[in-house]
Amino acid sequence: MAMKKYENERQFTLRINADVFEKIQQYAIEDSRSAAKEIEFILKEYIDKRK
Repeated sequence: MAMKKYENERQFTLRINADVFEKIQQYAIEDSRSAAKEIEFILKEYIDKRK
């Protein structure tokens, strides 16, 4: 049985400083990702470093 694409994802609203968001958006463009996926990538890296 195929897993749904978003079955293991959660949605939520995030308020973020405009300057921080602009920098994240720049990184996302460089990495060919959406800003949301860039934020997820940054968070995963942070979590992995804390293990």
